[in-house]
Amino acid sequence: MRRLPEPGATVDGRFRLDGVLGEGGMGRVYRAWDLTRGVPVALKVLSGDARDVARFEREAQISARVDGLAGVVRVHAAGEWEGVHYLVSELVEASDLSAFFALQPSAEEVVRVVISLAGTLQACHDRGVIHRDLKPANVLLGQEGDVPRLIDFGIAKQEGALETLTQTGELLGTPSYMAPEQADSSLGAIGPATDVYGLGAILYAGLCGRPPFVGNTLLVLSNLVSMPPPRLSSIRSGVDRGLEAVCLRALAKRPEDRPTSAAAFAAELQRALDGEAPPGKPWRSLALRLSVLILLALGGGLGYQAWLGARGSELAPTPLSREPGDPLLATRGAPLQGP
Repeated sequence: MRRLPEPGATVDGRFRLDGVLGEGGMGRVYRAWDLTRGVPVALKVLSGDARDVARFEREAQISARVDGLAGVVRVHAAGEWEGVHYLVSELVEASDLSAFFALQPSAEEVVRVVISLAGTLQACHDRGVIHRDLKPANVLLGQEGDVPRLIDFGIAKQEGALETLTQTGELLGTPSYMAPEQADSSLGAIGPATDVYGLGAILYAGLCGRPPFVGNTLLVLSNLVSMPPPRLSSIRSGVDRGLEAVCLRALAKRPEDRPTSAAAFAAELQRALDGEAPPGKPWRSLALRLSVLILLALGGGLGYQAWLGARGSELAPTPLSREPGDPLLATRGAPLQGP
């Protein structure tokens, strides 16, 4: 474990550390002052081993790849100082989505935030970057009307790149918000649909006050790969059924069963807000039409047979019956009664 600088130190002769914003297993984040530009910044330093250093360097590279996108916190500099690796980004004066959700916003407010976030993810995907650690803590939201800002590309993946920094069996992500394929690779490959699941999990948390699966880590992981999430309406009454359907589709176990992209998910959410029914999968629509045709064909055949049967009964001789005491009264279908 490297010895981390204390507040008051100046990193690389440029960044004065004014205080600690947060700390985790891999390092520490400071509020700092950029002496060159005269602006406050966030400075993240690493305290891990050589493998963590490689990941940290990859984070800097991927952050540069999405730098300048609206909705992504900008990165200003990266480097090494006295054996400590650091990453400097813009300082955003905002709380994360957990604080916003704690205020119990309306369903429409939650959905509009997720739609905006989906637009940011689509822009990242267009540049070949998969975040794969979407959760409320990694989304900053300032004043009302502000664009949500995505942070922490620490385990992000460049689409198509080989995974060389992950050990066999190592779990990357946050279990309560990660996609099933992050826990069980047999369910599918990591890709844009992985982030679509994360968007769905964030939406679920915003609408229900909890992620799709809760409990200890082993229970969450087990349910993640084997159980459907509880319906939103079973947790929070009054959830719009169309919105619920879109959310649950994003939480499908297999990537191919989710909306095809972050943009497609955003479009489905907008349609739900507008009161439109969510679209079905094309193959499901075709299967439904074929099923109807088959049923009509079968139903027509059965109806024809029934009609023939009815016509046959009308054309067949009708036996007469006489009730006791009234020999002249005949009824169809009854055996002939003797006097």
